[in-house]
Amino acid sequence: MKLTKKERNTLLALLAIPILLTALMTFPKYESFNTTGDIVPVSDLGIDGNVYFTYIEGGITTNYLEKLVVHLTYLDTGKDVRFEPISSEYAEYAEEEIVDDFYKEMVVSNAIEVSGYSQEESTEQEEKYGRILELANEYQGDSFGLMVAIGLVEEETGEDFSKWGKYKIAGTGTMEFDGTVGSIDGIREKLLTAEEHGVTHFLLPKDKESYYEYYEGVSNQEEAEQYELLVNPDMQIVPVETLDEALAYLRSLP
Repeated sequence: MKLTKKERNTLLALLAIPILLTALMTFPKYESFNTTGDIVPVSDLGIDGNVYFTYIEGGITTNYLEKLVVHLTYLDTGKDVRFEPISSEYAEYAEEEIVDDFYKEMVVSNAIEVSGYSQEESTEQEEKYGRILELANEYQGDSFGLMVAIGLVEEETGEDFSKWGKYKIAGTGTMEFDGTVGSIDGIREKLLTAEEHGVTHFLLPKDKESYYEYYEGVSNQEEAEQYELLVNPDMQIVPVETLDEALAYLRSLP
């Protein structure tokens, strides 16, 4: 049977699809990607507080096909997806759930300690620790540490840093054992997420001086300064180095 030109072209196209997919999967391309997400009240973690942490969407791709799938996934959402090259070693390390769990457990433990939460009630501390981790299962990473600590201070002292809803306070950053705020990923997307959800004050790591001791690229503080003009000028961007600095700022709000 003789095929028409149109039928031959269709057949060739069908044969080319698996070849193309194989090629896209064969050539490695390691990248991380981020896009905007949502803000989450610390009350969703079982904390009687009035602040929020930012949760963005993201992940890691290891080849061109996976990157194409990510693009197609967000095609109809209107969201801007940002890709950044990473090493294969970092990709393997970051995808290990045990690593994510370790850092999450560490920042929650640090947040409870530095916030002064029930210092004389070790049993209560352990129960709070377990409850927060249980409710935080659906959120990846450890960047909610600062806001968890602030929420625990609210719960412990009875303060309301939102001034009964006058302000919408969100932020990001890890919480270290000494009360310092650690650097994180995705500052640009977190700023845009905060803006989309009407945040009035956004707290982030003040790491311009310390960042380059451990990381390459641009510090969280500098990246926030670069994108500050992209977000609502009425949203206050507040770099903080420690939990105490964050609390002093929040307590100073009129």
